[in-house]
Amino acid sequence: MDDVPKGKEHFVLVHGAGHGAWCWFKLVCLIKGSGHRVTCIDLAGAAGTFVDPNDVRSFDDYDAPLVDFMAALPDGEKSL
Repeated sequence: MDDVPKGKEHFVLVHGAGHGAWCWFKLVCLIKGSGHRVTCIDLAGAAGTFVDPNDVRSFDDYDAPLVDFMAALPDGEKSL
């Protein structure tokens, strides 16, 4: 992952039910235009994933992409 410039933040955007990471496209442009880093997560079974929504049986399955992403952040990196 690339370094975030000093004074800039890393935003992690998570969609609601019935959406996907695509729903943030307008906000992503604004945040990036301000010099911040943005990551949009597709939760399991959402549009944009290869997971069949019928195979998502628990909240742990549903939010696994977010948990995996956050666990993979470098030590000491903060995100909003």
